[in-house]
Parts: sequence; structure tokens; C-alpha cells
Amino acid sequence: NVSGFDSTTPMTDHIITITVEGKTATFSVDIIARVLDAISITKEPNKMTYVVGQERDLTGMEVTGTYNDQSKTVLAVTTEHISGFDKTMPAVAQVVTVSYEERMASFTVDIIPRVLESIEILNLPFDLNYIVGENFDLTGLEVSALCQLYVYHAAVETLAQRNGHAQGIGDAGNGLGGLDRLYRLTRPPHPG
Repeated sequence: NVSGFDSTTPMTDHIITITVEGKTATFSVDIIARVLDAISITKEPNKMTYVVGQERDLTGMEVTGTYNDQSKTVLAVTTEHISGFDKTMPAVAQVVTVSYEERMASFTVDIIPRVLESIEILNLPFDLNYIVGENFDLTGLEVSALCQLYVYHAAVETLAQRNGHAQGIGDAGNGLGGLDRLYRLTRPPHPG
């Protein structure tokens, strides 16, 4: 007959009694707490490639914890457990770390640059008529730029405001580089 064993709470030198035909002997055991030994990413997130500026998305990710009794449990991981994600600049194989009860696992994502797909003139400049020799004025011009998944609106400045001096019409148009000098893109609020 064995008596005295109770594993419901951690303890050291827990006495176990063995009884055989009225004779007893004892020995001690230690009952240690169940603790997390390691975590692993058993399913990566559905989204592994991001455009610069996009918020992280953990949908589909599964993190499993292995405990010191060799049992396994799927852990409830939130964005607070995530570090290393930087949406501000392009990166290949950016390391994202999951931390849970001082255990860590990681996976990699790619952050790709925005690509300008198209632009659209929303409002023409106020002044569309010029006298020979007069400087070009972009005041009133509004441009919408479609950059992959997001739309960015142009907060337009005149060339004189932007560069500190007036420039002629001929200085304005040499493709994207010219347009980049003519307006400043600002990002409106949008869902992540």
C-alpha cells in the first residue's frame, strides 16, 4: 500500500509511505511546478509579405508551448507578445519574435516597397492662363497617387514655396521625378 502522495501543489521532501503487512518504510519526492520549457511556431501567419506601412496581421498563426511534463498546449498569443516588426522600411527576411513567459520563437516576413501605380489630377491649378515670361504657379493643384494598396493624397505647394524661388513651366515636367518635386504626399488615416 502506498500513501501520502499528493501532486496538487509544488513541494520538496514530500514523504511517501510504503506499507506491507504492517511494516512501513518511507522516502521523499519533490513535486515541482509545471512550467513552460519552450515555445514553437506550429503555424505561421497567413500574411508573410507586407507593403511598407501595413500593420502586422497575426491571422492564422499558431504558437504551441511545451511544458516540463512534456505536455503541449496551444498558447493565446496577441500583438503584445510580438516584437521586431518594422513596417517603416523595406526588408527581406525581417525577423519577428514571439515572446511568451520568457520563452521565444521567431519567424521572418518580407516588407516590400510601395509602388506608384497611377496618379490622378483631382483639381487643376487656379491659374491656367499665363503671359509670356510669367512663372508657373501650382497653387490649387490637387493630385491623388495610388500606391499599391493605399491611396495617398497630395498636399500641393507651389514651386516657389517648395524651392524658395520661382521656376518656369519647363522645369515642371520630366516624369515622376518632376512630379515628386511638385507635391508632397501625405498619408490619410486608413484601416490597417
